[in-house]
Parts: sequence; structure tokens; C-alpha cells
Amino acid sequence: MREMGGRLQAASLYRTSIDYYTRALQLNDAKRDAAAREEILHAMGLNYLEVKEGKKAVDTFNRCLREFTASPRRAEWTQKLAQARALK
Repeated sequence: MREMGGRLQAASLYRTSIDYYTRALQLNDAKRDAAAREEILHAMGLNYLEVKEGKKAVDTFNRCLREFTASPRRAEWTQKLAQARALK
């Protein structure tokens, strides 16, 4: 699911990619593997920005900031969060 979400994202099929990533988050692997969950949520947030869904992007990047406090992506998420808020 996660790999297919990435391929769809690379093909600019953002909404379909979100669907696959959503399903991937529900799998036990993503629930147990924080790195996989971080990657999925990050990609979903980027997809939401691409399709101009500001509220969902805000929710996703906020979740990233809450769940992954030691991530090196925190600065990027903060910047993307500002972009998402501008879309609302």
C-alpha cells in the first residue's frame, strides 16, 4: 500500500495516493513501525497541499509534529503547516 501510494504521488495522482496511504496507515506494520508511519503521514501532508486541502494538511502536519518530536523533519513540517494554514 505504501509503495503504491508513493508511485501514485510521483505520477501526480495525489487523491488516489492519499487513499492508498490512508489504507497503509491502518495496517499493523504502520501501527508498529514509527518510521513507516512518519513517512506515510509526511507524504499525505504533501499530497493534501497539492490538492489544496488546507484543513487536512494542517491536521496531518500537526499530527507529525505531535507524534515524531525527535524527527529531523520538524522544521519542514512547521513550514508546511504555515502553507497549509494559508490555504484554509
